[in-house]
Amino acid sequence: MTVPDRITAAWLREQGACEEQVAIVAREWPDGARPLLATARKASRLGLDVNWLAARLLRDSELAAYRAVCAQARAAFEAVCDQARAAFEAVCDQARAAYDAVRDQARAAYDAVCDQAWAAFEAVYDQARAAYDAVRDQARAAYDAVCDQAWAAYHAVRDQAWAAFEAVYAPALAAYRAVCAQALLAGWRAALARQKQEDE
Repeated sequence: MTVPDRITAAWLREQGACEEQVAIVAREWPDGARPLLATARKASRLGLDVNWLAARLLRDSELAAYRAVCAQARAAFEAVCDQARAAFEAVCDQARAAYDAVRDQARAAYDAVCDQAWAAFEAVYDQARAAYDAVRDQARAAYDAVCDQAWAAYHAVRDQAWAAFEAVYAPALAAYRAVCAQALLAGWRAALARQKQEDE
C-alpha cells in the first residue's frame, strides 16, 4: 500500500469515503491535507471520521499504535462521562426524594384535615358539608402550593446537574477527538517515514 503524502478528495473517493466527508476535505483543503498538527486539530474540530481514515491510511504497526492511543483516550472519555452522569443521576435522585418527602407530608396533612372535616360533615350534614368543602379547598390549595414549589426546586436542581454533565461531556469529547486526530497524525508521519526508507 502506498501511503499518500497528502489526503485529497480524489484519494478519499478512491477509498470509498462518503460524499459528505469528501466535500468537507475538498472545501477545507482544496490542495489536499498534509500530515501537520494543524491538520489533525482542524480535522478533529470538523468532526471528520479519523478512525475510518486511519484504517485506510496506516499500515499494521502504525494502525495498532493509533488504536492503542485512541482506546486509552476513549476509556478516559467514558470514565469522565460515567462520573458526570452518575453525579447527575445522584443529584436528581436526591432532589426527587426531597420532593416526594415534601409531597407525602403535604398529602398527610391534607388527608388529616379532610378526615376531620368529613367527621363533622357526617354529624351535621349541611353545615358539615359546607365546612368540609371550605377546609378541603384551603388544604388542597396549600398542598398544591407546596408540591409546586417542591417540583420547581426538583427541576431547578436537575437542570443544574444536567448543565454540569454537559459542561464535562463537551470538553471530554473534544479532548478525545483531539487525541485521536494527533494519534492519526503520528501514525501517518511514521508510515511516510517508513515508506521513504523502504523506497531508498
